[in-house]
Amino acid sequence: MRSCLYVGWVGHQRLQPLRHAFQYRVFSLLLDLDELEAIAAQCRLLRIDAPGLIGFRQADHGPGTPSGLKAWAQSVFQGHGLGAERIALLCFPRLLGHVFNPLALYYGLDAAGRPTGAIYQVTNTFGDRHCYVLGPDTHACAKRFHVSPFFPMDGSYRFHAPLPGDTLELAITYLDTAGRARLVARQTGVRRPLTDAALLRALAINPLMAVKVLGGIHWEALHLWRKGARYHRRPAGAPRQFTIDLPETACV
Repeated sequence: MRSCLYVGWVGHQRLQPLRHAFQYRVFSLLLDLDELEAIAAQCRLLRIDAPGLIGFRQADHGPGTPSGLKAWAQSVFQGHGLGAERIALLCFPRLLGHVFNPLALYYGLDAAGRPTGAIYQVTNTFGDRHCYVLGPDTHACAKRFHVSPFFPMDGSYRFHAPLPGDTLELAITYLDTAGRARLVARQTGVRRPLTDAALLRALAINPLMAVKVLGGIHWEALHLWRKGARYHRRPAGAPRQFTIDLPETACV
């Protein structure tokens, strides 16, 4: 089975205009979307599109529909001139029915498992969601989505997200319009097999992860506010927006 777990850490380091850093234990799923039925048959603890202690729901991702997540991701890649025979999704699992994924990353792969592109699905605390679509040789993108209230909407991102192997090494750097690094977000992890035993060990280390991810965002925001960070309001618009980069504005 190609699907697996990554057990490790996620952290943010703010560099300007004030310094602030934090790090939390996390564990993530890397799911080959062709293997969802096999996972459901093999792992009793990881429930696929069903209630359970640990779960994965297709409706938590993409356009929010209860099925067809692979087909949706393939259509997004195709709309940007990128092929993808297989889709591997890196995300946090549901724990006791709760999940918040600030970032879920879809790796587009060819039949031999080589990367053909990536979709960075970013979700903010308002429930808005935006997808940045990148080619296999793309490593930078203009910012087009409100995430942190302590950074403006302008600037750009620099990505480092190689396809995970024995380890996971993910880094996203936010740069201001002058090209200065303002924030570096990282996630690291060590590969574990997707088994009930491995899931239990990961859960024992971090039983409140789903609450900690969202609660930690608000807790760190309070620290930033107390340090005097400038607050930027969410741009006006309909609640819970879902947007995708258009091909003509895609990352280059």
